[in-house]
Amino acid sequence: SVAILAQVQFQWVHCPLLAALAMSFHRAMAKYFAGRTQQTTPHIIKYCQPQENQLQAFRRQVLAPAWFAVFKGPMEKWEYMRSVATMRNYGIMADDATNCRNHIFERAMELLPEDIKTHRYRRAMRACEFS
Repeated sequence: SVAILAQVQFQWVHCPLLAALAMSFHRAMAKYFAGRTQQTTPHIIKYCQPQENQLQAFRRQVLAPAWFAVFKGPMEKWEYMRSVATMRNYGIMADDATNCRNHIFERAMELLPEDIKTHRYRRAMRACEFS
C-alpha cells in the first residue's frame, strides 16, 4: 500500500496541467523581474576616483600624524617593551612565544640545527618552571 501511495503522489506532482500552470507562473515572474532590472540600470556605471573633501584631507594631513606621534606611537612602544620585559622575566624570546602548530613554523623548526633546537627547548622548559 505504501508503494501505491508513493506512485499516486508522484503522478499528482507530475500532472501536466499543474506543471503548465507552475511553468507559466515562473515565466511571468521571471519576465517581471527581468523588466525591472533593465529599467533601474539604464546606463553603464563607470569607475571614478574617490574625491577627498576638506575634512578628510585635514584628518589625513594634520590629525593622523599628531594622533600617531602623541598617542598611538608611544602606546605601541610601551606595549612592545612590556611584552619584551615579560618574556625576559621568563627567560624566553619572542619566537618561543609564537604558536608552534603552524605548518610553516613546523617546517622552519625542522630546518634548524640541533643545538638551536636544544636551546629553544631548554628556554621553553625554564619558562614552564617559572610560570
